[in-house]
Amino acid sequence: MEINTEIDEVLNRFLGVEDAGDLSDWEIGRIKLWPIVRTELLFRLLDSKGHVRKQEVPLTVSKYVSLLRTLLLDSPRQLFQVRQSPIAALSSASMRRLVVEGKYFDVIYDFYRRVIPNMIILEDPWSASHVLPRFSPAVVDLDWIKVCGTLLGPINLVYKRRIRDFMNYVCNLLSESGLAVNRLAKNAMEVFIARSLIEAFLLRRLLVQIRPKLLFQHCASYGGRRAIICKMCRELGITTVEAQHGVVNRYHPAYNYAPGYCNRFSEYLPDYFLTFGSYWSEELGRFPVKKVVIGNPYLIEQKKAFHEKGARGIYCGGRAERQHMVLIISQPTVTEVTVSLAVRLRELLPSKYSIVYKPHPAETLSIEQKDLLGRKAGIQVQTVELYTLLNDSMCVVGVYSTVLFEAVAFGKPVFVVNSPISRAYIPTRIGHFFESVEELAQNIVEGDPVGFGPVPEDLWASDWEKRLRQFMDTVLPSTEA
Repeated sequence: MEINTEIDEVLNRFLGVEDAGDLSDWEIGRIKLWPIVRTELLFRLLDSKGHVRKQEVPLTVSKYVSLLRTLLLDSPRQLFQVRQSPIAALSSASMRRLVVEGKYFDVIYDFYRRVIPNMIILEDPWSASHVLPRFSPAVVDLDWIKVCGTLLGPINLVYKRRIRDFMNYVCNLLSESGLAVNRLAKNAMEVFIARSLIEAFLLRRLLVQIRPKLLFQHCASYGGRRAIICKMCRELGITTVEAQHGVVNRYHPAYNYAPGYCNRFSEYLPDYFLTFGSYWSEELGRFPVKKVVIGNPYLIEQKKAFHEKGARGIYCGGRAERQHMVLIISQPTVTEVTVSLAVRLRELLPSKYSIVYKPHPAETLSIEQKDLLGRKAGIQVQTVELYTLLNDSMCVVGVYSTVLFEAVAFGKPVFVVNSPISRAYIPTRIGHFFESVEELAQNIVEGDPVGFGPVPEDLWASDWEKRLRQFMDTVLPSTEA
């Protein structure tokens, strides 16, 4: 993989500060503050360099009123009367990306429930809401806990001075290493710490009630309240596991830690990380967590379903249309790039080619962007199930999304925007990097791109159910379940 020097420089400077600073001295109630904030802070530092931009979900007036109503009217009593379960999963409503039997299916844990039928799912709302009806039979909504953090975090006065002093110290350390944190980001991090502490302490009470032996936690390595929950689980004797849900490598902020991190903060990371294949495990040399190859049940099962149905178009009407469908994959960090790319590509390609724009489930297009793509450019913006679109496309275009790896599993040619972040995340064997939209259009029209054959086992391991069952037997013997 070609190394991008600027991303590498930011990471190395950040990890140097992480290793050298007296960050472990800063605590609130025996909770160390650095593991809470470090990943979010690294995301923002990369954002300032233009490599990563996290799309914030705006808290509108209507959403604020809805949150306030939840806080005042919803009783937490039912939340803390949940039945006991040996296995629980902390998931997010954003993971319900598939419709099965008319119900929204969690593409990680509803598959896992085939092997772990007694697992209870604790679900965070996404953008202050859930998608209903849900396929999962046992779901506990965490809205009240989330609302407590969102509304009370900004006005928390108990630890305000301690948190502010900590962030001043961190910003000074980073500044001495040439990494500047602006005032807006610093203030946001202070609120983030307060919110995380509130949510984690409430979640601990819930975990004490459920008494699981094992907890799957979505994005467990992303810091915030998740880091605190990992520590609390260790204190409660609960094994913590994170399942891979997207691209991970040695440049990802959540999976890169200084050499000395383990000695000071290891309890703030999960015990195990379940990967899609050996390729992903090998990419994480700076992630001090036990890696276990499981596979990607969502991809494997959907691909199997398409194979059983035959190569017929589920999204597009006819075979000829499918043969000329270009699928553009977007994600919250590169919306402006993919929108302008799609519009320009529509201008360059002959009319026989159709262009489908697929936003990320966590991505929100503005009214102007939707109008530009749809009414003005005649591009179809689709939020239907991803693998349906992959199955029906002729080729796939993107920046550094996991979908580019998934396209390989479907045998589709992949075209990658040549940029620092894509060079850092996407290996050259995955697809063709292009410099301009003109080059991309020429490759689509004149070239004869060849897709992949069999699914690469190192990217997408097979037999996920067998692997998951073996893992569960190792970490949680049947006598304990």
